[in-house]
Amino acid sequence: MKKFTTSFLLTFLITFSFIACTNNSSDDDSTTENSTGDYWPTTVDNNWVFTQNGEETNIKIIGIDEIDGAKYYKFDQMIGATSSIGAQGSVWLKKNNGDYYIKMGEINIDYAGYTGKMTGYQFIFFKDYLEVNQTWSGTYSNTTSYNIPNFPAMVTTVNYTGKILERGSTLMVNTINYKDVIKFSFTQKASITGQASSETVTNYWIAKNVGVIKMETNGAVCELKSYVIK
Repeated sequence: MKKFTTSFLLTFLITFSFIACTNNSSDDDSTTENSTGDYWPTTVDNNWVFTQNGEETNIKIIGIDEIDGAKYYKFDQMIGATSSIGAQGSVWLKKNNGDYYIKMGEINIDYAGYTGKMTGYQFIFFKDYLEVNQTWSGTYSNTTSYNIPNFPAMVTTVNYTGKILERGSTLMVNTINYKDVIKFSFTQKASITGQASSETVTNYWIAKNVGVIKMETNGAVCELKSYVIK
């Protein structure tokens, strides 16, 4: 039987982040008070195509759900599963006064013949009104269990910090020159009780009225190739 350890799970949990982007909106009421504009427009059927290492990933907004009295925009898929790690779950975006929340539903995992579940969580992904060098932070946790005899459920705690690095810049991505770009970093430090913590830092470039146009983690770059706005 293949060895299955908590050190593998820690690596999986910290890299299993939703890294997606999106585009223009005409039917959303979230751009109020603090917000400096719509940096993640959310009309249903908006569609974005990203490229990484020559491979394309298509992401689309497929609906709107009301959760705890708030409007959440649902995506058709997440980025995070790999050829060796299968995972399925729902992911939503909520916007409120310039704060952009990512909500992950319960995730079903299939790895090396093992199956399991990870409980959902939510965090603040981005604040569009902060100035350069200003930050935001928070903590979320989730519990993962597997169908492995005598293998205990594990609680993972993630401390995250976002930081605005640039505002109002211009960036060319795949021959398109984007304006009103904000660059920010997003650091996640995850730990399981009794295990060493692991940290990942992702840089994002997000353009006003377009969405995320570029992402970079440990030298791996994902870029927006095309998009359709309804």
